[in-house]
Amino acid sequence: MDADRVAVLADPPPPGAAAGQWWPPQILDAEWIRRHSDEFDVLHLHFGAESYTPEHVLAAVRAAQQAGKPVVYTVHDLENPQLADQSGHVRMLDAIIPAVDVLVTLTPSARDEIAERWGREAVVISHPTLLETGAVTGRPRHGRRIGVHLRDLRPNIDAVGVVTTLVRAVAELRAAGGDVVGIVRLNESVRDEETARILEHLAGDGVEIVRAARLSDDDLAAALADLDACVLPYAHGTHSGWLELCYDLAVPVIGPRGGHFRDQHPSDYTRYDIGDPLSLAAAIEHATLPAWSAPGSTARIAEVAARAVDRAAQRVDVRAAHADLYRDLTTHRSAA
Repeated sequence: MDADRVAVLADPPPPGAAAGQWWPPQILDAEWIRRHSDEFDVLHLHFGAESYTPEHVLAAVRAAQQAGKPVVYTVHDLENPQLADQSGHVRMLDAIIPAVDVLVTLTPSARDEIAERWGREAVVISHPTLLETGAVTGRPRHGRRIGVHLRDLRPNIDAVGVVTTLVRAVAELRAAGGDVVGIVRLNESVRDEETARILEHLAGDGVEIVRAARLSDDDLAAALADLDACVLPYAHGTHSGWLELCYDLAVPVIGPRGGHFRDQHPSDYTRYDIGDPLSLAAAIEHATLPAWSAPGSTARIAEVAARAVDRAAQRVDVRAAHADLYRDLTTHRSAA
């Protein structure tokens, strides 16, 4: 955020919470808002609504508005990646989206879905860069390395479906003479240990399962930079921060047809169908055509450097867009 124009307040700690814990978010409690409304000018919601019922969140939105504080909601997730059953999330969206003063989202296609479902216009502000380290361009290797990270097996990750599809796609490409390997990573600590054990038996010739402690941000960037392409394992979802990091690193992304992932960076996104190894094999071939897809290559180094310049400028624009939005909202409220 533009620190010269906007002061972003820290999340107030919940009573009795451990150090660093921000949930359940106090700013979504109507009583907290009534007690602290003189401490902020705009209430901007991103995440954390799932901590409460839709009625609780709607009461908080109304409390802020009654105190003269406009409410902004960035719609990151039209489908919640942390949930298998979306019915509760839909009820939350049905409560929040009609009630807030301004909606923001990350892509034009998500904006269009919001307009179709709720009849409201959302402002599109793209997701900024996630790369905080210096340039990471990967190490040169023979052949192509296609990676998928299953993380902790959260509900929107179709681990078995994606790994089965990858194993068969890699086998197809190797049978045709391709020098291709698959790297499947997942965290040491996962939500579904039974699925993790199944995955260990799925790896075939040319596909390796790597299970390790959760990577630090720097180690994750380095691991992704070593790939020729990254496969997204999502059965459902809307937007992806993972995709943004891959874009920063000039790692092509192969992802599902659903959601609004492709609209984040269309030139870097190739679609595939989970359960269809031929579609994934074709996607791998297409995604790795650009010279910059090869880790450590001169083309990758140049592409990462060029993107860093563009993303730095974009970050300035994103900060300015938020600052302008807050200014317009507070000016309008003052005039009223």
